[in-house]
This record gives sequence, C-alpha cells and structure tokens, in this order.
Amino acid sequence: DQIHVNTYYVSFVVQVSSNTSLADLKVNGTTVEGFDASVTNYSMVMDYLIDASDITITALPEDESSSVVVDQITSNEQKNIRITITAESGAVKYYYVSFVSNNANLSALKVAGDLIAGFDQSVLDYNYELPYGTTVSSLPLVTSTSASTRAKTRLYKATTIPGTAVVTVTAEDGVTQKSYSINFDVKKNPDASVAYISIKNDGVEVGRVNS
Repeated sequence: DQIHVNTYYVSFVVQVSSNTSLADLKVNGTTVEGFDASVTNYSMVMDYLIDASDITITALPEDESSSVVVDQITSNEQKNIRITITAESGAVKYYYVSFVSNNANLSALKVAGDLIAGFDQSVLDYNYELPYGTTVSSLPLVTSTSASTRAKTRLYKATTIPGTAVVTVTAEDGVTQKSYSINFDVKKNPDASVAYISIKNDGVEVGRVNS
C-alpha cells in the first residue's frame, strides 16, 4: 500500500512591544510630583544652592524591553532635560523635565558704572554718599546684573535726596524675590570758611560762603 505523508507547519510570531510609557520618573530618588505615564511634561523648582552634578534623574519603563536615555545635566542654568524611551518595536516617546530657578540674587550692583563698595549678594542695603551739589536730576545711573539669566530685575529710582533707589529681583519661579536698596545722601558743604563778620547793635552777624 502507498503511504501518503502530509506535513503541516505552525509559525509562531512573537509580538514586539510598542510600549513607550514610563512606570516612574524620579529626581534624586523622589517621584516627580503629579507623575502620570500619559503626561510627558513636568516642571519643578531647582534650588540654586544645589549643584547640577548633585541632581540624578531616574526613569523606569513600563516594559523592561524598552530602552531609556536621560540627557545629562551640565549646569544649573540648564532648563530642560529630555528623557527618550524607545520601545522594542522602535517606537519613540519623549518626556521632559523643566527645572525652574529660584535664584533671586544679584551678581553685581553698580552706581555710575562702578561696583558699589562692599557688594555681596546676601547684603540688601547700601549707603552711597554723593558729591556736594548733586540734585535729583543729576543722580548717577544705577545698574544691576542678576545671578541667574532667567531672573527679572526692576529699578525704582530715587525721587528725593536723601532718597533710596531699589532694585527688585524676581526669580524664574515667580515667587522668590529680593530687594536691594541704595540709600543716597549728599556730602556737606566742604567750604565752611567765614566770608565776613558784621558788628550790629543787636549782636555779631557771621556770614559763610555759599557755593
């Protein structure tokens, strides 16, 4: 008898994962506030006293077969960090962490182009003596430089002598603020010489030079 043999083939296809979601996103060991796998943009305040080298971002994928690459933080002025997650299928998703600065310091405070004597970013009040004869209209220009390029400064000019000029610095977070004050005063008349002496019936009149 003739024997007939039939061969059947079963093909198994392994489905490749397209999961590009994160299971967790942490900064220095703490999950980012409000983390949700479907949300890809996050913002958090970075204390200016923390060095960028001390910040660690950890991203954990939902699927272990996915790869994750986290951009390096190179400076405290670096604003956006990108996290790239690539699924086994080649699909890609990006997550972003935006660091907001709370630095409201000045790095320089100048009067007439010169750094004010004794300037220190932690010192908020200064005295400045102007030459005799200075008027409000001839007050020297006050300029400032913020320590963070993302901070905003505003100058309130002195309107009287004696008077005070104030520089306010608002950090990028919109909450942290500092005010630096310069108290202007004018030197006394350096010429106190007697111009004349007049003898009158009711006493002695002394006149001084007015300049």
